[in-house]
Amino acid sequence: MTKANPILAAFLLFTAAAHAADAPPPAEQASQSVAVAASGAASAPALICHRETPTGSTISHKVCRTQEQIDADGRNADDVKRRIQYEAGAAAQQRLKGQ
Repeated sequence: MTKANPILAAFLLFTAAAHAADAPPPAEQASQSVAVAASGAASAPALICHRETPTGSTISHKVCRTQEQIDADGRNADDVKRRIQYEAGAAAQQRLKGQ
């Protein structure tokens, strides 16, 4: 047990020194965080939120999505509807040909 404590202390000092060498000075960190926050706020898309109740649940959840995501979901739903209609028509033709 006595050998483990100095080894652990040396390891912790080594990792702390390595992280301190990689970190920029505090003034530089503050300016970087302000720049990131400003650029993030300007480019963040507007979220549209509503409450949804998932299938099989009685607990509603707040769901937020961008307009682009909502539009993409609408296009995907239209594609699925067309595919279902096509497959139903093809199945009906197969049944008619089989009779």
